[in-house]
Amino acid sequence: MLADRGFTGVELWRAGSAGGADLLWRIRSHQTLPAREELPDSSYLLEIVVAKDRKRADPTPVRVVEYTLHGTGFPEQDVPYQLITTNLDPEAALYHERWEIETTLDELKTHQRGPAQVPRE
Repeated sequence: MLADRGFTGVELWRAGSAGGADLLWRIRSHQTLPAREELPDSSYLLEIVVAKDRKRADPTPVRVVEYTLHGTGFPEQDVPYQLITTNLDPEAALYHERWEIETTLDELKTHQRGPAQVPRE
């Protein structure tokens, strides 16, 4: 299940994963996420909690994948992305490529089409 940065929250995360779905959610790039364990693929593990859980009594483990897009569509700056996933296995490294496909589709459908053209799926 994919979600964009405006739809994240621990309660939603838990509800989405309760049925066994794998989750991959983009989170705000300015969020500071403290790494609990760094992994060989440069991703890292951490635990998220609901905001009111100040003692971190009920943590949920996630894996964070960070990357930056360069080039076409982003000529002036590098655009950083942070993704969190239920898949804690660093060998499953294709998630960020899936998100790049979504970004490419957005670019094609929203920004590069002509005024009279309607993209078809």
